[in-house]
Amino acid sequence: VLTQGRLELIQKWVEADKLDCCEELGDIVRQFDLKTAMQIYYRGNVSHKVVVLFAETGQYEKVLQYCQKSGFT
Repeated sequence: VLTQGRLELIQKWVEADKLDCCEELGDIVRQFDLKTAMQIYYRGNVSHKVVVLFAETGQYEKVLQYCQKSGFT
């Protein structure tokens, strides 16, 4: 689906909880879209990848908020 340029299908399936959100799926989607990968990591409780993406995109204030909310240290 991603190689066909149909990212919107992945986004739709993630929002509808039709995919098992996990680190591996997030890693694949990350090559195509950071925002969607972030959603996948977040829903899959892949905390270290969520923090890394916040930092890579310059959203440093969200790192602390996320860590406090999720209990990630």
